[in-house]
Amino acid sequence: MSGLALRFSNPETHTRLRLVADELGTSMNRLVEDMIERELDALSMSLEAELQETIERLRKLRHVDIERSVQQWAAAEGQADPIVARANVEEEDPFGIAAAFGR
Repeated sequence: MSGLALRFSNPETHTRLRLVADELGTSMNRLVEDMIERELDALSMSLEAELQETIERLRKLRHVDIERSVQQWAAAEGQADPIVARANVEEEDPFGIAAAFGR
């Protein structure tokens, strides 16, 4: 059996845990372990469902879909950048900023 020491950042949590364990007639350790097991079961089922959904989506992909997706991505990457930067410097440069950048 492996042990785990718990430290609560909120002292009220420890107090409430003790009260609930006493009320249920169990140890604080047993109560915490039961609660953790239930939470892990719920989280595991949720993760499993998400992974199963991802697997199903991947299975539905056909080679043609993947090739089309890659071609669309390549075409989009090959286009000119829609944002073009250009300097807009007034004729006067009282603070010498444009000059500092070689303009």
